[in-house]
Amino acid sequence: MTKDHFTPTMRAAIDHALLHGNGIPERTVLVRFPGGFWSHAGWLHDGPHWGTTTIEGIVRRGAGEYSGWQNRKDGSKFPIEMRVAL
Repeated sequence: MTKDHFTPTMRAAIDHALLHGNGIPERTVLVRFPGGFWSHAGWLHDGPHWGTTTIEGIVRRGAGEYSGWQNRKDGSKFPIEMRVAL
């Protein structure tokens, strides 16, 4: 996909994951924090972060895949980690 397939917000999230992954695919991830905010692991609530809709858009466009899940009390699961797949 080209950059035209992503909004500027999605592109910023992808670039942020790539920056914090240091070129190591297993580390090129964004993780979900309480409240539905997504950023790099170790985020201290003072830097760039994105909402779930942005992450869903990245995954729908094939530039990311969910790589971590958490169970809810009702037994269903929700994503807590997204790996960039570019």
